[in-house]
Amino acid sequence: MRKHNLLTLIVIILSTSACMSTERSYAPENREDFIYDKSKSFAMNVVDGSLDFHNGLMDANVAEDADITADALSKASDTYLGFINGGLGGALLGLFGSSYGEYPLNAGYGIYYVPISDRSIKSIDAAYEFVNNQIIKATESEYGIKYSYSIWTASHSYEMIYEGPYCTDLQAKIYPNGKKLYTERYMQKRNITELNQCVKSGYNNISLMKFTTTTPKGEKGNYAVMGIRAMGWYTNFKVVDKLDPNFYYLRPVSKINNAPFVYNDAKAWFFINPKSGIKDNITKQQLSNVFPKIIY
Repeated sequence: MRKHNLLTLIVIILSTSACMSTERSYAPENREDFIYDKSKSFAMNVVDGSLDFHNGLMDANVAEDADITADALSKASDTYLGFINGGLGGALLGLFGSSYGEYPLNAGYGIYYVPISDRSIKSIDAAYEFVNNQIIKATESEYGIKYSYSIWTASHSYEMIYEGPYCTDLQAKIYPNGKKLYTERYMQKRNITELNQCVKSGYNNISLMKFTTTTPKGEKGNYAVMGIRAMGWYTNFKVVDKLDPNFYYLRPVSKINNAPFVYNDAKAWFFINPKSGIKDNITKQQLSNVFPKIIY
């Protein structure tokens, strides 16, 4: 019996060690510096200038006299959205190539411009740690909980576990369908052993996208651009909203927002062709009016 228990313990340790480690990229995926393209929207510049892919996402051409009534909403092959509350100057958006469901832009995607002193491995490691620490601090601040540990799960997601009364309530929560999220199996996979522990932030993957000497807002310096994939699956909008102005959040089309946008520094920026000559951003409050379920 003791031999069996020892073997089981070894398997658990090896499995946990595998989950807790992952390769970090030190060679940038894109070697071009950020260059602002005035023919594209701010949102499109953030995507094109930071990543080396955009999944067919395009700026929309907006008609100034377009219908913005609720009846104008359509979810056909071209997604349309009417902004009614202080929106985009009476515009109906034809949003082509919205990219929803296509990896890696199949969920909220984080883009962080992290200031660095040089391009050494030490500085890159510090950039990775900075991103994680900022997410942790924002989560702790929003929910009044304390970070405990992180784990790479078998499904290759990086999940951050916290402790506090909020987590106790979350563990006990029973949903309308009569089920609980925090089942024994769910907790076992994440090494959760306490009643006051829960998962409240994380992502699917993080990598070094590029080095750059300027940001999308034209700020000069030395930056490591970190791409945080599927962040929206694990880190909600309330936490995203607390991150600093060097963080950009790309939100593709989803069930709760039928128009893609980039969120930065308390504003949502839409993919609107500058030639349209209309305002391409709205405030956080306006965003919550347009997409009531986005901020939860």
